[in-house]
Amino acid sequence: MKNRILLKKILLLLVGCLVFVAQVQADVLADAQTFWSEFRTAVIGNKHEKVASLTYFPFQTRGDFDDNPINKYDKAGFLTIYAQIFNEMSADATMTVRKRIEQKIVITEKDFLTKELIRVENLIFKKVDGKWQFTFAYIVE
Repeated sequence: MKNRILLKKILLLLVGCLVFVAQVQADVLADAQTFWSEFRTAVIGNKHEKVASLTYFPFQTRGDFDDNPINKYDKAGFLTIYAQIFNEMSADATMTVRKRIEQKIVITEKDFLTKELIRVENLIFKKVDGKWQFTFAYIVE
């Protein structure tokens, strides 16, 4: 009888934990979606300054290979490579990254590398000091 009561308490605790984790996941996903919608709208509208305001500096880039050096840019430097970032070809080489962004309306769980890191195509977004920012891009130099 005591084992049954203990088992019920454990199950209740586990269900409570799962509900909490699911809510945390939903909050993280909603927060990321809000950022993505703002970022996506700015990219589609070709609003360089707005995209820059959603970007963390120093912004970093690297080529396709792990041994390519990382390049760092301040805001002015970022704006000089802006077109290159979004005119890169998608991973499957069927369209530009800009076009892929136009098509990607929703951020999903599979876009998350961790709960504070998202990858869409060759672009990396990170939660820095409590807010999502564009932090990194793989570009062919």
